[in-house]
Amino acid sequence: MYGLILFSVFLTSTYGTRIFVDDANSSWTYIGAWNVITPATPCAMCTMADPSKAFNHTWHDTSGLSSAQLAFTGVSIEVYTICPDVESGYGTNFTFTLDDIGDGTFRGPQPSCARFVYNYLVYARTNLTLGPHLFEISNTPQGGLDTITNLLLDYAVYDDGSVVAPPVVAPPVVTPPPTSNSHSSLPIVAVIVPAIVAGLLLLANISRFIWYRTHKKKSPPITPYQQQPLLTG
Repeated sequence: MYGLILFSVFLTSTYGTRIFVDDANSSWTYIGAWNVITPATPCAMCTMADPSKAFNHTWHDTSGLSSAQLAFTGVSIEVYTICPDVESGYGTNFTFTLDDIGDGTFRGPQPSCARFVYNYLVYARTNLTLGPHLFEISNTPQGGLDTITNLLLDYAVYDDGSVVAPPVVAPPVVTPPPTSNSHSSLPIVAVIVPAIVAGLLLLANISRFIWYRTHKKKSPPITPYQQQPLLTG
């Protein structure tokens, strides 16, 4: 049991809380030309995915040289987009910075995904130092052609690194075994007296049996009475 308690503490101490940040959350800062897509505000000139399959039914769309920044405090981060389908004619080409330092690029299928792909992971970073960080994703057209890449930003997830306190496990309540005093309310006489009486009765019966056998042996045998025949003259 002690080992199970230690194991549960290790799990809760290792993983913090995963925070989901939708594209519509005010934690994002958008730089450049973006279109905000919601079920109520579709964009006729944009790549229209299915809002019911997007996280919280919204996303931000850009095909120009634009970027989005997310400030967070934690130890890891993941960024998810929607990959445009073949009919859109767009590919995906993004660059990233973390804490103002370049942190790689992402180049998806060209010229596009075969179909819309939702929850499309384009960036992930773990084992960050716990503290404030600034992430930036940029749509990066090549050769000045806006049609080569389309960023449909959906949401991000970061681990805040908080340690969840393990539940307090109360020790089991152990009931001590009854002691010899636990029956002190029952008089001892009530137990002993019936036993003595029963013993005396048993001795009396044994004595009577012995007396009976002894006197039976000393008594003369009894001749059965035989009726004499009646004589007549």
